[in-house]
Amino acid sequence: MKKDKANALRYARHFYFFYKNNKNYFWTKDKATKILSIAIPILIMSLLTVINLGNREMWFDEAHNVAIGENVVKYGIPRVWDGKNLIGLGQESFINFVEVYLNWFPYYLAAWGQLFSRSLFSIRIWFVVFGLASALCLYFMTYENFKNRNLAVLSLWLYCLSVPVIIYIKVAYYYAHSLLFINLSYLCFLKAMHTGKEKYFGFFAIS
Repeated sequence: MKKDKANALRYARHFYFFYKNNKNYFWTKDKATKILSIAIPILIMSLLTVINLGNREMWFDEAHNVAIGENVVKYGIPRVWDGKNLIGLGQESFINFVEVYLNWFPYYLAAWGQLFSRSLFSIRIWFVVFGLASALCLYFMTYENFKNRNLAVLSLWLYCLSVPVIIYIKVAYYYAHSLLFINLSYLCFLKAMHTGKEKYFGFFAIS
């Protein structure tokens, strides 16, 4: 009994000194505050975007994007002609019935959503994910630029509660991923300028 008690005290002592020297590995109040300050506004934004996400009919541009996404599922490329319907934005928007006017990313993202379900919710939710990622990227970009966590949190709250941003990222079009890549490119640029590491210049060029 005394031996077990002595071993327990010894282990407790070792744990105390390990904790004292490695506080960053544990859940501290300061770390919890930082995480919650980011998670709460993004959670609110996600709720505002998901509510009634599939209960509103598509806009024209959105319908065009989803229709070409359906052709991506069939042919693997964004064709504007499926043998029955021509869904291009004009003769100058396609070559050999392949869309060239806009970038292909939103078409493939719309196609990805249709692989799971043809519902509006299933298609739009992936654009919402990119919109939420843009909010997280904005936080890190602001912090990297100003080195002020309070200012970064304030910008995150303003972004997450912005009505235009919420409306845009709910649309299955090129808005959501454009916001993400704009914030990501600026973040990579700041990282490259502050650290001088070549990998950030590469990430900046890609984004």
